[in-house]
Amino acid sequence: MKGYIKMLPDVVANQIAAGEVVVRPASVVKELMENAIDAQSDKITVVIQDSGKTLIQITDNGTGMSEMDARMALERHATSKISSSEDLYNLYSLGFRGEALPSIASVSQLQLKTKTESEELGICIEVHGSELISQEYCQAQTGTSISISQLFYNTPARRKFLKSDTVEFKHIMDTFQRLALAYPEIHFTLYHNDRLYHQLYPGNLKKRIVQIFGNIYENRLIPVRENTDYLKISGYIGKPEFAKKSKGEQFFFINNRFIKNFRLENAVYQAYDRMVADRSYPLFCLFLQLDPDKIDVNVHPTKEEIKLEDENFIYNIILSAVKHALVQHSVPVLDFDQDPDFILKPQPHTHTEKPSRSNTFGGTSWQGNEMKNPSRHDTAAWDDFYDRIKKSGEEITTEPPPAPSPGIQYSGEEQKDEFVPIQIKNNYILSSIKSGILLIDQRNAHERILYERFVDQQANNPIHSQTLLFPEILQLSANEAVAMEKILPYISELGFAIEPFGKNSFVLQGIPDIPMMENRDKLEIIRQILDEFQEERKTGPDINEKIAHIFARNFRVKRNKKLSPVEIKTLVNQLFACNEPAISPSGKKCFITFNSEDIEKQFS
Repeated sequence: MKGYIKMLPDVVANQIAAGEVVVRPASVVKELMENAIDAQSDKITVVIQDSGKTLIQITDNGTGMSEMDARMALERHATSKISSSEDLYNLYSLGFRGEALPSIASVSQLQLKTKTESEELGICIEVHGSELISQEYCQAQTGTSISISQLFYNTPARRKFLKSDTVEFKHIMDTFQRLALAYPEIHFTLYHNDRLYHQLYPGNLKKRIVQIFGNIYENRLIPVRENTDYLKISGYIGKPEFAKKSKGEQFFFINNRFIKNFRLENAVYQAYDRMVADRSYPLFCLFLQLDPDKIDVNVHPTKEEIKLEDENFIYNIILSAVKHALVQHSVPVLDFDQDPDFILKPQPHTHTEKPSRSNTFGGTSWQGNEMKNPSRHDTAAWDDFYDRIKKSGEEITTEPPPAPSPGIQYSGEEQKDEFVPIQIKNNYILSSIKSGILLIDQRNAHERILYERFVDQQANNPIHSQTLLFPEILQLSANEAVAMEKILPYISELGFAIEPFGKNSFVLQGIPDIPMMENRDKLEIIRQILDEFQEERKTGPDINEKIAHIFARNFRVKRNKKLSPVEIKTLVNQLFACNEPAISPSGKKCFITFNSEDIEKQFS
């Protein structure tokens, strides 16, 4: 009887294995860097060309390999890390499967040069698509150098699905930074297209964090230390006020192995509860040391997903350790849901803030006298609500009041509405409409107005640049520098004059010619734009809308801002001249309505 099941050739088997291990160029960088670390290297150099599509070269000064070991390393399931199944539960090395190198060689053109300290000559092996091309002796330094050329050259479908060079290099950068953080005692260097991106000298963890993310992080870190019989926690967390809107600075390591675990991350976020704004992410770089038999790393080919024996217990220890660190450094708990009326406010004679006289609402300046005489009803209780509306209405009425009437008479005919919009609690605007009452959130409404104005300006009226008298230097991390290069053409059209200024630095020479821009933190606005695009977000037609949203968010009127009657009326008119007045760009309501019928039912 004819059989249908056949043994796959080694080349095909290796390519199938490569589909699990080698997902993109960053996967190659990860596997080769881990091998270099396991080889007890203290200096590792990574050279990349065309985001890894053309060349990936990893050079180390580790123990190196003999001729036999070098040849065996290219065979499947050949490894020096383990020898029995029991070793899987006592792992201290990063690699152990013996699949990475043969899988990489099956989908690339690989050249391996290696030499041990005791040998006079090294060995050079060249393999193309699992086929041995050459093996010969050569001059080499002690250690190993592996060059991967033309990745996925023999699997064009895989190569076609690679992302853009910017995205692929970002993945390589993330991989490099994770391993560099895990081993701060090792000297790491990263080149891309002949440009030096990282030169990380040996040091402690804090020094390594500052080297990677910039000098501004020197005073942003809080140490975390917690020792128990079950596990030890060490590392750093970021101060709450420096939390960012995008992820990318969150790192968990178990036994120096970077892992992804949503539940453990949530323990850190829970510890920061009410200390950071919504959808903001603080930096953390935490190391957990525990017995290897309490974890299982043999779950996923990338080894970034692991199983923990008692995840709930670890969750609680992390939560407690991070909270303790925050308390030790006297970080106050901020209640973002607190009613502004219950916040202690300065007496009227202590007010020093002056309202803006810029053309914020379009054609109408702010009235300074409104700030000099703040309303005495700012902190009144709700039982005085109706009386305040009556008094405010009388104060801002521009037409003489009608003659007193002996009583309120109801009729089926609609009366002409003479009610002038008024401000309530310095945050909301109350207005009358034909169908009832309108309550406007002034901050959300102003954000909508500014957003549509910025979008319109970008489309029809390019924003001109205003040259700074004193240019400012913007120091960025390597990731931020990559993002800046990507979006520089777009923000230049918005009036920002920014030019490269050395390694990972840029000089700001001009800002958009927008009222109030001089008084804002220009560098902070630029950092917000960078945060928006640090993750895998494509630039395209909507990039201008995203930047317009950032502008609107920064220039909108603040909470508890007293507005003059003219400003109130202007804001209402401009809101309902917008294309989408109901929702702010942040997705929040700009106003709510109360129908007359529903109000009458409440009094019936």
